[in-house]
Amino acid sequence: MKMNTKKTISAALALILSAAVLTTGCGKAEEADVSAADASYSEESFYSEETSAETEEVIVSAALTRAELEAKNTWNETQISEVMYTTQACFSRKVPTAGAETVSKYTKGTKVTVVAATDTGYYKLKDGSFIHSSFLSDTTPGAATTTADDDIDEIFDDEETTTTKKSSTTKKTTAQTTQKDSSTTKKTTKKTTTTSKTNTSSSSSVTYNIDYKTKYVYKQLPSAEKQLYANIVDAAKNFKTKVAVPEGLSVNQTIKTYVNVINQEPELFWLPRAIPTNINGYLTIKYVYTADQVAEIQPALDKNVKTILNTVNQYKSTFSKIKAIYDWIVLNSNFSTSDSEDTCSIKNGLTKGADLQCAGYARTMQYLFDLSGIQSVVIIGKNPEGTTHAWNKVYCDNGYYIIDATWGDPINKHGEDYIRYNFFLVPDSWVKNDHLSPNTYFRSNGVTIKLFDEPSCTKTSANYYKVYNKEFSSYDAAIAGMKAEIDAAIKSGSVATTIRVTDDKLWTKMNSTAAFRELQNYAKSKSKKVQKLSQLKKYNDGIMVVQYDIIYK
Repeated sequence: MKMNTKKTISAALALILSAAVLTTGCGKAEEADVSAADASYSEESFYSEETSAETEEVIVSAALTRAELEAKNTWNETQISEVMYTTQACFSRKVPTAGAETVSKYTKGTKVTVVAATDTGYYKLKDGSFIHSSFLSDTTPGAATTTADDDIDEIFDDEETTTTKKSSTTKKTTAQTTQKDSSTTKKTTKKTTTTSKTNTSSSSSVTYNIDYKTKYVYKQLPSAEKQLYANIVDAAKNFKTKVAVPEGLSVNQTIKTYVNVINQEPELFWLPRAIPTNINGYLTIKYVYTADQVAEIQPALDKNVKTILNTVNQYKSTFSKIKAIYDWIVLNSNFSTSDSEDTCSIKNGLTKGADLQCAGYARTMQYLFDLSGIQSVVIIGKNPEGTTHAWNKVYCDNGYYIIDATWGDPINKHGEDYIRYNFFLVPDSWVKNDHLSPNTYFRSNGVTIKLFDEPSCTKTSANYYKVYNKEFSSYDAAIAGMKAEIDAAIKSGSVATTIRVTDDKLWTKMNSTAAFRELQNYAKSKSKKVQKLSQLKKYNDGIMVVQYDIIYK
């Protein structure tokens, strides 16, 4: 499904607004089949949740009535400045709620200036009126067309009586299924993918010319470690086997610096992960690939990178760029328990359908963020099983956020592989019990090494569920939101339906027998193809995602 309407919920709006047992520390999540047809379900323990990738629908908030909004001005605004375009004929409204008094009529493709984003899902225009985010995009949808007034009224009747809007229908074929963003396609069993736009030129060359001295981690290092960092990078780029170690650096400092280079310089995929020994003031490096081999490998990687960046560069907001990168990696990668140089590098990360470990996901994200001008770092730590894990921290408009692509790539036993967004732009506090010992390297002798002073992640406004209005703070609203997800999933034939709630009591209530029965009866009433629902019984502090999977006959 193309994303003209979905791209509108960009970082601007974000400013206000697993079924899984991991086989290893970086493990890809696999959903447990917790069928609750008789409301008798088991309590499973997992390390990540799954999220619907097929139906990124904007939930139109009607929690506040027109009268309440007009009388109390009961909405929050965040000041922004962004040029956007109407995706279809629509009205602007006096206040940001469905059914409010209209102000102006717009035809498709009209350019507007957005000055604020509200927590009711609307954008505020320069003239003080509001248009719902479903009807605005940060890229032009094409030539403007005129729609009759009656048609416009019908559009807004839909807005008031339904909770989701889709920009296009999903077309399925045997080989592939086109999915939500124009940048990606839905994975099949073998994860063969294409992009809806192939804006490539005769040259597939991509130049990675990011100056390591401008990077977050390099700036945190003391002078001697900076010098070793520079020596390692220079040696790797020129395939030198000897690297001078500045006098006075301890073993731990040398290890720390080498690990930082491996994690923060993903372009050097031929640099071995094994830390070389300091002998007589020099590190001796045996590269994974020779210069000639790298010269043969790099063009294929560059070709995919160019395609990815063509998509990323269509977006103006940082949020949309981050999501386009995240989606491509998840859709085009297979989690593997094989721990090798390639599965932990961009060598596999930028190869469609290749196997990856968590380090490979994180370093590929870092590489594409670098090329897109987005500040980020790779973080390593451990998962609750005590196994090494890797993820990223990325800067999105108003602060740093955690983003974990490995745990965004689940396996769903109910028939499809899709994207999970539970760990997409979250604060430190939400993952404190899942992402353990962050930014720490563990030596085999038991010594731990802090790698650098990592950025603190305290913001929540760019979280996926906030941005897409899929977060709820009351039971009635959460039930309505989940029903909207079920509607959208049935319409597109997808499986997973997810929302986020704001407290643990509400999460528990949404997973109660009563909630399950109501939602399952609703799903069955909507389609004869629905056999039952499968309930994901996993609670993560902070994440608090509620998931029901639809099992079709």
